[in-house]
Amino acid sequence: MAHFRMLARANTYVLDLLEGKMDTLPEYVQFIHQSEEEELLPGILTILEAAIKYDYNVDWALKEFQPTLDSLDGNYETDANIRYYIDHLYLMALYNLKKANYSNALNISLKALGMSDKLKDDTGYKKLNALFVSFSVHATKDQLEAYNVLNNKIL
Repeated sequence: MAHFRMLARANTYVLDLLEGKMDTLPEYVQFIHQSEEEELLPGILTILEAAIKYDYNVDWALKEFQPTLDSLDGNYETDANIRYYIDHLYLMALYNLKKANYSNALNISLKALGMSDKLKDDTGYKKLNALFVSFSVHATKDQLEAYNVLNNKIL
């Protein structure tokens, strides 16, 4: 019964955030901290989706989870977790693009492209490739070179 209460609570937070009720974000962050590790990536995805949709700054929330995300960096065993991880990077890149933080967004995209290739996630790779190409006008020479190296490796 406790598990279903936890799921109901999580779903309420998700719905609230995706409807633009960003005042629930601090509670949701606390909820994620208290939940099992498998709630982390879906929670981050929800936070990023809401932030992108409603142009809301969630930097403080993302910083709270950064150490945990760094420790998990690419170490996912199931296809679902791989999708969550790649989607997290994709949304992080979009979030940074929306804030006109192009350099950071392109660096995240490059990292995600490499991870997508390594984890054999073709769906994520296609989305990330399109994202990088769409904003490549903002790329530095080093970023473009890294992108070309990655593509040459794939070829």
